[in-house]
Amino acid sequence: MPFDLIAFYENQDASSGLLMSAVNTGESIYRTKDDDIIVKKRAPLLGALTQLVASTPGVVEIRQPSLKIPYTFIRGEDHNSSRPDEGHYHFWDRPLPLYPGEKLNCHILQATSEISWVVLALLSQKCTRSQMENVNPTHRIWAYSDTDAVADAWTLCELTYSHSLPKGRYAIVGMVGGTMKASGPTMAAMRLVIPDTTWRPGVMAGICDADNSQFKNLGYRWDLGQLWPLMPEIAFEHDDMPNIEILAGAANENHFLELVLQKIA
Repeated sequence: MPFDLIAFYENQDASSGLLMSAVNTGESIYRTKDDDIIVKKRAPLLGALTQLVASTPGVVEIRQPSLKIPYTFIRGEDHNSSRPDEGHYHFWDRPLPLYPGEKLNCHILQATSEISWVVLALLSQKCTRSQMENVNPTHRIWAYSDTDAVADAWTLCELTYSHSLPKGRYAIVGMVGGTMKASGPTMAAMRLVIPDTTWRPGVMAGICDADNSQFKNLGYRWDLGQLWPLMPEIAFEHDDMPNIEILAGAANENHFLELVLQKIA
């Protein structure tokens, strides 16, 4: 069940419903055109959505030309929170169908003038209970990056890892992320850049303190998309480890993540 994170962003006037701008993710990952992202055949299911706002959640609609009734979401989260509990919808086990090859856009109606962004997880197939029960973790490592993020754009960040792994191939079966900035940070979307694949799985990364204490105290939660099934496509060799891309509403300065791994070869 590989999946991708994609996103939309907008700074809008109060009470004006409008299409959010697609955050360009690179033509090799997803094709974007103005406000639209083109859905790929490999990931035709909407499995999660997070709405982040400066103060007041709006009404979010996910639209496609063949989707006669838009998918509507009303919960949102302050983008200054440590974790996205209130603004995150997680339905990997009951994903919503999309139309491959068609444009997908995100429409939002806000009661206040503010910045909003919406992050989607597009799945290749639904996640079953048996897939989750088939996970047998073997390793757990953490990593950090001090690359400054470019606000409102996906920023590639190279990682420094806490440990080297024994020779072998490792599937990623869990992920938690954190991000910080000395002044005015925001929550971030964090997705993995894994060698030899264009899949971009990831999680929402909460805001951390300077000593990373909040990050260190975060547990793994299924309902936040931090526990993953065994996905052979989402794997890497011990000597070619992943980096990340960060999407934040501010130029966050430091980023942290923890990965749970299962050795598969």
